[in-house]
Amino acid sequence: MKSILKSGQTLQGLDSRDRNRLSKSDHIKGQKVEGRKHVRVFLAAQKYSQKFKHAVDLQIYKGDSVLVAAVQTKDGRKIKWYEKPRWNSVTRACRAILDLSDVDELGRARILRDAIKAKNPSYDLMADVNIIAGKREG
Repeated sequence: MKSILKSGQTLQGLDSRDRNRLSKSDHIKGQKVEGRKHVRVFLAAQKYSQKFKHAVDLQIYKGDSVLVAAVQTKDGRKIKWYEKPRWNSVTRACRAILDLSDVDELGRARILRDAIKAKNPSYDLMADVNIIAGKREG
């Protein structure tokens, strides 16, 4: 993560390229993060963050979907399509972070990587991540 901006924080001090990227966020109002409490805007390093050329089908409402296989609720439960929390709130970036030192979460990261690469071969979600027996190195 390159930066995490908080409620009301200005974009001042960020380079113009990062300000331009952030300006597309619904949480940016003018030149600052919106004022609601507890808002966070995550700015990933450009190398690891990009708009895909081809959409990745997360197979919403399918029992064996990529989303169900790869993402869990904040308390570690599987997504249930018609129960709370709603699947679209579970996918918010602040909840979908995976710990690659955990073998189960590493497996979910690989599912996401494979789904993305199937549609966008030039992007590898896990490029530059050295993994040995479920442990993240470096």
